[in-house]
Amino acid sequence: MSGDMNGLPTTEDQTSLISVESIHPTPDSISKLIRRLKALTYTLLPVEVPIDSLNDPTSRVITPQVISSYIAAAGDYLEALPYCLLRARKEFMWDSNHNPADYDENLGRAIACEVLARRVIHRAAPEKIHTMMSTRFVHREVDGDESDRLSAIELAIDSHCTIFLSSSEAQDVVNDLWCGRLIQKHDDKHGIEFVPYKKNGHDGFWGHMSPNRLAVPRYQNYFRILMWLILLLTYSQAVREPLDKLDPNYTDFDKWETMMYLLAFTFAIEDVQKVDLP
Repeated sequence: MSGDMNGLPTTEDQTSLISVESIHPTPDSISKLIRRLKALTYTLLPVEVPIDSLNDPTSRVITPQVISSYIAAAGDYLEALPYCLLRARKEFMWDSNHNPADYDENLGRAIACEVLARRVIHRAAPEKIHTMMSTRFVHREVDGDESDRLSAIELAIDSHCTIFLSSSEAQDVVNDLWCGRLIQKHDDKHGIEFVPYKKNGHDGFWGHMSPNRLAVPRYQNYFRILMWLILLLTYSQAVREPLDKLDPNYTDFDKWETMMYLLAFTFAIEDVQKVDLP
């Protein structure tokens, strides 16, 4: 690999590493990469270090050379590197919580993995950021089963990785998911993939009526607000003249009562289907 006179990697070297086209790895390959990254982190941080020194932009621990070493360790699976670093971070956090004697050391390693994931994303070419953040991977768990399919951004949210999520790249991806520039698409195995909206074959005005487009969080939020306003209006009309119910000859529901109970039933059905049945 070429470099400058001081032996540091040049911009061309960094770009070439980031622009490698990655293939979709198997769960076993992901697990091996996670173990490789953990071994690198043990070598990087054999002892306890101050936490503040890891997230410092001028850190003497996580240097450009260190980031390049982790990128090189990913090989052809570069798109999985942020996910694997965050998975390694989660395992280090588990170790720190279950091994009090080495709590500070493992906490430092966990923070280092999160910072490295953020720096790797920051180095990535703009056209690859969405892929690296939203591609979902599966790893092999300790008991031999396959894990749930998750992306780097989902894993960061589940693990409360505030350092990673505070990056501008992560915020851009979250905003794209919220606004619908990234949408969910079901694959042949009934899994969910996040793909750019325009690459999914939608164009023109009627493309906005696509179920994939309407299912994005922003539109779902607007729809829920509208439904609650309709329910409020219906309830207000249903209780507008309660004295009518005292009439012994009054037996039928009026249209507002019928609509109110229908809306209440639909809300109940929505809540029931959210319950995970065994």
